[in-house]
Amino acid sequence: MRKSLLGILAALFIFSSCSEDVDLTAPYKDITVVYGLLNAQQDTHWVRIQKAFLGDGDALLYSLIPDSLYYPATLDAYVLGYNSSGTQVDSFHLERLLNPIGIDKDTGVFAAFNNVLYRGIRTLNLNYTYKIVVVKPNGSQSTSTTEIVDDVIMAYPPTVGTQLNWEPPTPGMDKVITVRWVSDAKSYAYQLGIRFHYEEWNFATPGNVKDTSFTYYFPMFKPTNDEICNLNQLCYDIPKQTFYGMIVNNIDEDSDLRRRFISLDILVLQATEEFYNYITINAPSLSYVQKVSAYTNIENGLGIWGSRTTGGLNGLNLNTQCQDSLQQGQYTWQLNFVP
Repeated sequence: MRKSLLGILAALFIFSSCSEDVDLTAPYKDITVVYGLLNAQQDTHWVRIQKAFLGDGDALLYSLIPDSLYYPATLDAYVLGYNSSGTQVDSFHLERLLNPIGIDKDTGVFAAFNNVLYRGIRTLNLNYTYKIVVVKPNGSQSTSTTEIVDDVIMAYPPTVGTQLNWEPPTPGMDKVITVRWVSDAKSYAYQLGIRFHYEEWNFATPGNVKDTSFTYYFPMFKPTNDEICNLNQLCYDIPKQTFYGMIVNNIDEDSDLRRRFISLDILVLQATEEFYNYITINAPSLSYVQKVSAYTNIENGLGIWGSRTTGGLNGLNLNTQCQDSLQQGQYTWQLNFVP
């Protein structure tokens, strides 16, 4: 909306001498918006289908009206599965649900009541492509197709029993741990994350222990030769300074608190090209030049239809040397970790 209005305003300055009456709203147009990411690890798939709106008056007031956002129950939506030969071999309906239990819409400027989502239940086939078809009450259709990314296969750490150590054998030297996983033919982009689990308590009340954690994500990336290793694996380096810096930036200093390390999880996220393009192209502009368009792969609509999956290893431990550094080292001693 903002991008369109900027273009309209520019035109108004050019032709201001031609007319004294200005109408900033165009004739009403029904624009379908679809957000859906399929995951082969799940048999329940959620899709948001709604519509863009433009009308006379305050757009913020329109956003509070559910009818401005959602289609009536007469909208039909389904997903078609195709094999490698392009033959349709599967299909499932997307059921319209009003305020589904356990899925609350975040508060904000848009209407939070009458939350409408569409649900499909199906075990996906990794060898199929899946096409969403949205049929509006007027008969117009919006469609999109995606491949399905595979599960994450870890190479290093190989097992949960692997103890990680960011401390070099010689003090003062750099140390890098390289996380490795098998490249997936259907995945276009990847993202690595670390979830750090620890417990903390107030020094004055040691019996009141709270389990907590934070998750740190490295930037999403499209693999280049620098990340490809061992022919079919992807490698991501995590230097010592990055590991300890992640902890310092996510845990506040507090002299009254004591902490104890529990475990950490390695997370690997894989996604199709559509998802990568959507994230990177729609990211906020960091320059004075405003973007002129946003990415979408929905035919006759806006939004994203793609596939992603998450894997890795949970419950990894640090070796004794690394835990000692966590407690007494130059980067994290002030966070009061104890054995």
